[in-house]
Amino acid sequence: MRRQLLFAESQGNTFFSLGLRLALHYLKFEGIEPQNYQQNPEYMELNNRVFVPLRYHHGGYSNIDDRGYQILLNYRGVQPAPVVTLSEVLAATVYPDLITDKIVLIGATAPSIKDEFFTPYSVRESTAPKMPGVFIHANIVSQILGADSGNSPANNLFWFLPQWVEIIWLTLWGIGGGFLAWRIHHPGMQGLYFFLGIFAIFGATYVLFLFNAWIPLASPVLALTLAATGVIAYKQIHNFLHDSLTGLPNRSLFLDLTQQAIAKSQRNKSICGVLFINVDNFRLINDSLGDLAGDQLLIQLVERLKNSVLLGDTIARLGADEFAILLRNLKSVNNATIVAERIQTALLSPFILNGHEVFKTVSIGIALADTAETRAEDLLRNGNTAMLRAKSLKNIRYQVFERTMQVGGLDRLQLETDLRLAVSRGEFVMYYQPVISLKTGEIVGFEALVRWQHPRQGLVTPERFLKVAKETGLIIPIGRWAMQEACHQLAIWQQSLKSNCQIIVGVNLSGRQFIHPDLVDEIKGIIQDSGIDPSGLRLEITESVIMDDVEATIRLLHQLKNLQIKLSIDDFGTGFSSLGYLPRFPVDVLKIDRSFIAHIGEATEVENLAIVRTILMLAQALNLDAIAEGVETFEQLEQLRSLGCEYAQGYYFQRPISADHATQFFTSHPHW
Repeated sequence: MRRQLLFAESQGNTFFSLGLRLALHYLKFEGIEPQNYQQNPEYMELNNRVFVPLRYHHGGYSNIDDRGYQILLNYRGVQPAPVVTLSEVLAATVYPDLITDKIVLIGATAPSIKDEFFTPYSVRESTAPKMPGVFIHANIVSQILGADSGNSPANNLFWFLPQWVEIIWLTLWGIGGGFLAWRIHHPGMQGLYFFLGIFAIFGATYVLFLFNAWIPLASPVLALTLAATGVIAYKQIHNFLHDSLTGLPNRSLFLDLTQQAIAKSQRNKSICGVLFINVDNFRLINDSLGDLAGDQLLIQLVERLKNSVLLGDTIARLGADEFAILLRNLKSVNNATIVAERIQTALLSPFILNGHEVFKTVSIGIALADTAETRAEDLLRNGNTAMLRAKSLKNIRYQVFERTMQVGGLDRLQLETDLRLAVSRGEFVMYYQPVISLKTGEIVGFEALVRWQHPRQGLVTPERFLKVAKETGLIIPIGRWAMQEACHQLAIWQQSLKSNCQIIVGVNLSGRQFIHPDLVDEIKGIIQDSGIDPSGLRLEITESVIMDDVEATIRLLHQLKNLQIKLSIDDFGTGFSSLGYLPRFPVDVLKIDRSFIAHIGEATEVENLAIVRTILMLAQALNLDAIAEGVETFEQLEQLRSLGCEYAQGYYFQRPISADHATQFFTSHPHW
């Protein structure tokens, strides 16, 4: 029982409730009569106090029967008035002052199912979960009389907020819950603030209740909960479809948007396209300036991309250093290339990263959805293929996709798959090319060269698979196997040729191997396992690799020299200036690149002859051996001898051959 019906009207007749009739009869002796409230005639006024009728929306109520004139009961207590029993009355033990000029209600207070009702006290009064009807009527009469006479410390009539104020009240809690859920990211803190919000609603409602205010309670709790839950759900969906660093759509969302754009372009007879963008050498930023600088670069790059495209175009982040731009309503491929050129122009100014000015370039692949069967995945793949072509062309910063590229991409994918299988199946074999002393004309060693015995294509040279092996990282296990195999063969030769002469085997080290942190320990372990004399092993490192980080290279070369092996700079003179550091490199051999030897005997190639002569003079001055690669003719051989070159190798002497043939060839003692 929370509401009381004061009176109701029907067919022009007014029917008063028992409580109101008793109160009015009592007040009649004081000359007090009910009146219509002047400002709202529908309200009852009793001695300058307005009894506001309860409506269906007051205090969060909804869909209640608010017919008649109802007010909320304001209970004074479980027992609102003194109680005397019939026995006390019959025994004349009741003081007359207790009932003189008082309203006396006679009724049963003993437990009775028919005469007991649930009240607000039921939820907290375990000893009296129900209230007899006579007590409820006593509360009703007491509330009416107290409201009129002012017997209570404050007006005990409940007051309500206007409906528009209730709407604002609910809206504010909904906005507050959504705002906190949006600004706070940690789930634990979200839960804490949510419960604090619930506590604040209960606290505010209770405090106002003490002042007879009846305001919604469940509704603001529901508004807070729904708003917070909705925002959290939206954030989860947003985070699932967007990149956390840049806020851009991720690959999944970008593919959906691209598919929609393709369908729309087919209906509108227009063209949409994709720009696939890769940041060149992005890893260098993270390695040199740190991950935070890399994040700053990406954020600044995104701003420049946004300034380079139209408002309706979509930018997405696909990977660590990969972006894509969806271009809509294109007329031709020229519209896409204009955007690519605009992006390249925007990158001409430097990026400011932790106080450093850094210039960065990107490679862009352009693909158009110009056929009805184009899918978003195909369009993105074509853009990636064109981007890889642009990256391989070095100076070309963007490339438009052509169908011929797709064939090349499929071939590369097949090559990568076969290469991975080759590593696991052990399909590689080692070939050896002899190195000749030009003073004695005899074999003094071999260079170990990897070949791939493909099950369908036969013997495959490194030129066909080496680039893919480096890009995929497969060069690490291939190089490790090559080192083990070469040392194993060197051990055999050292055992069989122990009494004759020393033989040296050169093994190439790739750039990925050279920077591997376990390189020294790995080579040391291979030397120990094979049991070779390490002085017969020569590691060949290209000039471009050793110039990447000179100081680190010098430290690593000294560690390798401590293993008692020989070191060689391969492809010397091919454009990376190492002359200034050469005296600091603990190397033993300079290998002259074959590009200088190929035309050394021709009269028109005096520049190559001068370069070879200079390298030989430099090697002699630094007390280094020199090996000329790629000797193919007798004229080249004679020219090298006249220049004082000590060693040479090439097809003129022997092509790379298997270990067994190399042994036979060596023991046949050929002479040149």
